[in-house]
Amino acid sequence: MLFVTLTLFGLLIALRPLGVTAVLLLLSGTRGTIRSLGFAVGWVITIAVIGVAVIVVFQGAQQGSSQRAVSHAAVVLEFVVGVGALAAAAVMLRRSRARLTTRTPPQWLSRLDKVGVTLAFLAGVVTVSHLTVAVASVEIYRAHLSAADATLALAWLVLVGTSSIVVPVVLVGVAPRRFRPRLAQLTASINAHSNEMAIVIVAVLGAYLTFRGVSGQI
Repeated sequence: MLFVTLTLFGLLIALRPLGVTAVLLLLSGTRGTIRSLGFAVGWVITIAVIGVAVIVVFQGAQQGSSQRAVSHAAVVLEFVVGVGALAAAAVMLRRSRARLTTRTPPQWLSRLDKVGVTLAFLAGVVTVSHLTVAVASVEIYRAHLSAADATLALAWLVLVGTSSIVVPVVLVGVAPRRFRPRLAQLTASINAHSNEMAIVIVAVLGAYLTFRGVSGQI
């Protein structure tokens, strides 16, 4: 069950429109491969650091309190975040219908084709859905795994959560003539549907966490 849960969370992290758009823009510019690799490294490191930090914090809290109390706190956290995500999805849907337009991408995205490797790395750090990674890490803690198994679980989350970033980099690196011309079309398509994609991702995350929170209280 944990494998399925982490796969779901990994896909939610990987399919974030902002991240996919950013790496496609980086690839389409000059020195695209090396800069997109910097972005991917920032993305991977951020997921790993957040995951380790959350697990360590909860395990540390467990040493100063009972496992039951800390597990209960984790359940409550999931429920609160889930309800908040559902509310956010409802607000996003309402605004989307009211405007009848797609959400305008952040202005900094248009400047990515001019940044260096360091700024691309920082963009990878910032663009990751930190909240989704943190909640997924809580799921790993709640499974009460051994250190080795927890490491494997976190590695799987990183692998799935980075798939949408690494795959385009690999494809363009292996066959640039075939895939590079499609980058602009893919970027435009993602931007056109970014609002709908964001709503679905937030709603799925909210529904899942709310269910987990309620079931954990029973």
